[in-house]
Amino acid sequence: MSIFHLIYASTAAPDLKPVDLERILDASVRNNKRSDITGMLLYIEGTFLQALEGDEAAVTGAYRRIEGDPRHQGLVVIQSSPIESRSFPDWSMGFKYLGVEELSKRDSYRNHINNDFYSKVRDLKPDTALAMLREFSI
Repeated sequence: MSIFHLIYASTAAPDLKPVDLERILDASVRNNKRSDITGMLLYIEGTFLQALEGDEAAVTGAYRRIEGDPRHQGLVVIQSSPIESRSFPDWSMGFKYLGVEELSKRDSYRNHINNDFYSKVRDLKPDTALAMLREFSI
């Protein structure tokens, strides 16, 4: 099986609550295990950044479900391509919630905080987006 990955950014619906994040994560873990999808989800100040990896049809199907989820708005695909190996092989869905305080402790992200964070994330280069996901998956 060839491995495919898709990285996207979106904004959270304005009324998203912590319990909604838990539901997203629970459903993702359950669905991804069934479809042999691995990945990582960051939630930062109302912005989602996620990588999905696995069979192309499974990853594309998962992304289509996300597109139809009203908790996600303004979806932007950062990268969609075949890859040689999984970046998150042990995570059916890794998750990290980052607040401004934690993000500001990292020099490389400090300049993103005081501006429109979503616009910064959606414009990330694919390698930078993947590196950010990997950094916070540890």
